[in-house]
Amino acid sequence: MNKIYWTIGIIFTLALLGGLYAFVKLNMPAATPSTQNVGTTSTGGITSNPSTVVVPGTSQPGTQTGSAFVVASQSSGSVEVQDFTKDPDTKTSPNIPGAYFLAGGLDPVETGATFSIMYVESDKSFTISLLQEPLGEVRRQAEASLLKKLNISEAAACNLLYTVLVPVRVNEYYAGKNLKFSFCPGAEALQ
Repeated sequence: MNKIYWTIGIIFTLALLGGLYAFVKLNMPAATPSTQNVGTTSTGGITSNPSTVVVPGTSQPGTQTGSAFVVASQSSGSVEVQDFTKDPDTKTSPNIPGAYFLAGGLDPVETGATFSIMYVESDKSFTISLLQEPLGEVRRQAEASLLKKLNISEAAACNLLYTVLVPVRVNEYYAGKNLKFSFCPGAEALQ
């Protein structure tokens, strides 16, 4: 029974993301090629700049550039992140082609995960599902996990094409709303 709810939730999420992506794409202002630096990070003594917003013409979302991966941005560019597709903890499913599960596994309800993070290759977006209360704490855990996995700053994370959702079974009030990351403008205040 839980697998049916999970499957329905994923289908709903993918449809919602497709609509959100189409809305964002249709309402984006045109841009000239340039690069905007949003922050530099350092990992293990290797300095990199994975939070660079790459504007069209330089890299296409979903492409790899060395150990980096380029994903869609809410603005007219892209965000370069650490290549999570090669991470041994990232899972894929033959039932959902082009979906990468960065956290929570393929069936987070079965594993008892508090959140799940999924990347959808078709629209280059992330869906973060908060699967338990307290939502504020679970969202902070999911944010920390994603920032670490992508090796990006909070400013770069706010520029990702993403949605933070809560299933109806967890919280009816917040279900269907994009709660956003707690550190981004327009975020829903959670306890």
